Amino acid sequence: MTRPPPWILAAAIAWPAGAHAVMYRCPPAGDGGAPVVTNLLSDDDARARACERVGVRVSPLDGAVSPKPAPLRGPARSEPAAHRVDPADQRGRDDQRRTILETELRTEEEALARARAGAGADMAKVVARHADNVDALRRELGRMK
Repeated sequence: MTRPPPWILAAAIAWPAGAHAVMYRCPPAGDGGAPVVTNLLSDDDARARACERVGVRVSPLDGAVSPKPAPLRGPARSEPAAHRVDPADQRGRDDQRRTILETELRTEEEALARARAGAGADMAKVVARHADNVDALRRELGRMK
């Protein structure tokens, strides 16, 4: 990849970037270089360097700015009654979830004990995985209480 000519860097520093700009394709500065596309030239500089106008780059910032809508005032909306769960049903769901998590915890603790009793380098990964599962299940049960 060829480096851009120094005049592009100088133009980048000297020319303020706008929200939109005219794009120019300029001939290569050296032997066998690639043409340069830039928006950092004035019309006079582009003509002096034999650059061809490609188009205009438009930024999304050029669009009209609409004001933010005013926040809703009044009482907070509540969920429709059809979406609410009866407290007794929710308690039953919570109890069922706790039972499932406790069963999973016992199963993982047993698997951890079996993995610790085993020997070998491969068992270290298994032990770590079961230990992580036990920790995660304990955290989840702790959040429920």
